[in-house]
Formats: sequence, structure tokens, C-alpha cells
Amino acid sequence: MNRLSIIQKVFVVSLALLVFSCKEDFSIKPPAKLRLDFPKQEYIDWRSDAGFSSQLSKHYQDNCLFNREKAIDVGDVVVVLQNVLKGKGDELGKKITSLGIPIAGKVLELVKGEKVLVEIDLGEEEIEISGVKKSKFNLLLSRNEVKKISQFEPFDIVEEVAMGNLHGDLMIHYKAITLDDSLSNLTRLVVSNVESHKFKSESIDKKPILNAERKIFGMFYEFEGDMATSFQFYVTDSLHHFIWGQVLMDFQALEKEGIPTDSETKSRIRDYIRKDLEVFFDRLNWRK
Repeated sequence: MNRLSIIQKVFVVSLALLVFSCKEDFSIKPPAKLRLDFPKQEYIDWRSDAGFSSQLSKHYQDNCLFNREKAIDVGDVVVVLQNVLKGKGDELGKKITSLGIPIAGKVLELVKGEKVLVEIDLGEEEIEISGVKKSKFNLLLSRNEVKKISQFEPFDIVEEVAMGNLHGDLMIHYKAITLDDSLSNLTRLVVSNVESHKFKSESIDKKPILNAERKIFGMFYEFEGDMATSFQFYVTDSLHHFIWGQVLMDFQALEKEGIPTDSETKSRIRDYIRKDLEVFFDRLNWRK
């Protein structure tokens, strides 16, 4: 028997053993896991409704700054009269604004495109317009106007940026610094909020945000642990503008899509978002 035939026989026997062993293999295999598809990190200009501009991830912008799901979740809100109704030109809007009546509103639905339908409740006040008394009316507003609806005192404007398939939200709270709402008071508010997360987080890392040339001063906080809040920060020019930001993650939504939320995945998500926030700080400019 020559050497070639021996090799052939060994190959045939090995192949047969492999086939039969696979046939009888009833061991439980781990389920295949999906991997989170991280979008390409591209940045486009974002001119905030507040007193600043910067750049945001194109992926966030493509996913709408105020989507239907979030609109419905808003519930009862206090509508900032000066921001929402000023300059509307309609008789009712002018009347409400001139009287300064506090009104409550509810976001009903996001109309396809740029409009949001808001139901305004005038409460006990009855305002007579052209002989007709009204205690409630509907108003069609742009997304930008709806983003000015705020429950977060003392901040003037709260903007919510949906992070698409990352299932997170970047909340931007803006306040113009005044004598009543001083820089020290606003900073204390943010630090107090950060401190309140101490018992939930494994650790809180912080590092300063500093660009003296562009008058950008602040602090960046990163939370480690099983909690929704991943990042918080504040930035200010120390005289006129103050921004408090936080990133809230919905890891349960990822799990429902079959994406593992183990420590490695969470770490990759944090690395991705951290880079986006660094770009936001680097390209932040205050508006006069």
C-alpha cells in the first residue's frame, strides 16, 4: 500500500467521524446575538433655539429633534407664553399674551412634516373673542416652538435630541443668567443633581471643559453603573449663557430589539456618545 492511499484512507475515516459526530450532537448552542449598528459619525451645524450654536451628529438630526413618541409622552405642560404665542398674529393669541394668563397644554399628535398639534387649556378663565367664549383651543405649532415648552424650572428652554437607534436622548437645558438665577445658583443646581445619582452609580468621573478663547467653561460628568443617566455636563460663558445637558439611555429598548446590553456594549455606546459630546463642546459658539 503506497503512501498516497494511506493518506486517502485517513482522510475518509476522519470525514466519516466528523459527519456522524455532528449528526449525534444534541448539545444546546448559545443563541446568536445581534450587534448594535453604530452609525458613521458625521456632524452638521445645529443652531439651537437658545443662545448658542454648535454641531450635532447627523444621525441624531436625521432622527428628528422631536418625534411623535416623545411628543405624546410630554403630557401636561406649562406653555411659555412669550415664546410660543408671541407674534402669532391671531386675536386669541394676542389676547392671552396681553393678559399674561398661565395656560396648560397637552401635545396631541405630531402632524407629518414640521407641525405639532397642541391643545391649550385656559383653565377657569373664559376669554371672549368676537362674541364667542373659549376655555380651550387647539394650536398648530412648529417643532421648534414645541421644544420651547418647558417643565424644567428655572430653565428658559429645554431641547430634546433623539439619538436614533442608540435609544438615548440628549436633553439640553438653557438659561440666560440673571440676578435672580445667578451663575452660582445654576451651577449649584447641576452639582446637586449629579450628587443625587451617587447612590445609584458605581463611580462618577468628572473633568473640566475649558476654552478661554471662546469663553467656554464647565464640567463634564460620566456615570458608571446600571442607570439611565450616562453623562451630565454644564457649560457657560460665566456672564450671559448657561447650559445644562444630560444623556439618558433606554437600555431596555435595546434588549427588546435583541441587542445585548452587557458591559462591553454599554462601554462602546458611551465611547461613541462621548466623542459626539466632545465635538459639541469643541464647536460650541455663543450667540450675542
